[in-house]
Amino acid sequence: MIIVGFGLTGHYVAKALKKVEIPYIILELNPETVAAEKKLGENIVYGDACREGVLEFAGIRKAQTIVITIPQMDTVKAILTNARRMNPKIGIITRSRFISETAELYHLGADEVIVDEKETALQIFHRILSNQQVPVQDADLFAKQARSEIYDKYIEKPIHSNIRMSAKGSRLDMIRIRAKQAGEMMAKNTSQVEQIRVEKGADIAGKRIADVQMRRNYGVSVIAVRCVGKIDVIVSPDGDTILNEGDTAVVIGDREAIGTIMIMFAEKAAYTT
Repeated sequence: MIIVGFGLTGHYVAKALKKVEIPYIILELNPETVAAEKKLGENIVYGDACREGVLEFAGIRKAQTIVITIPQMDTVKAILTNARRMNPKIGIITRSRFISETAELYHLGADEVIVDEKETALQIFHRILSNQQVPVQDADLFAKQARSEIYDKYIEKPIHSNIRMSAKGSRLDMIRIRAKQAGEMMAKNTSQVEQIRVEKGADIAGKRIADVQMRRNYGVSVIAVRCVGKIDVIVSPDGDTILNEGDTAVVIGDREAIGTIMIMFAEKAAYTT
């Protein structure tokens, strides 16, 4: 996978990819950032991703996905156009500041467009619902419906039905989409990303992620956790992170494996007679 830009968004994309062990290379134009991150062990190189030679060096012709995280639209369009021409089969995920720009980006060949303006509006909408004491699960559903309405109004390309709204829309949703894009290219398209809430009395409630060993036993990784009653999201949680009742875990893994672990998150009463 190729990541263009290593600002805040690029950092979170890389962190999520590390969590699920997906290799990547970062293209960055700030020489100080490149030097500092190289010392920390990042696979990062200095280069202008608008240039074909730089994309060639990054492995564009064999890459499965390129993630464009920079905000400058002219640059985004140039990178997108070159990437699509050099590798017609590559998955292209890009960032856009405004909804009005999305149609052109899809026309140029983007597979997914993450809109800062839209995500900000949805985040505000979700916070309003939370302040009105609307249950978290209902707020998620209303926000998901609002997301669909926004997309239907401004662009023709439909959003994937299983990409769901989160309280930290812009940050978490971008990570989820990238993980989903990469996950679908693994294991012969049998992987997916799901959001699962820890229900009352669930077996997993009160336990550390390391105690459950979902990855070892089922091949399922927790890539983010939204704690109940909080707006902030824990991205790439470590093994000591505790899953409490009402928390929501974002997981990636095989469809059947995710189906198997769902019982650990379910309310005990639902499985007892």
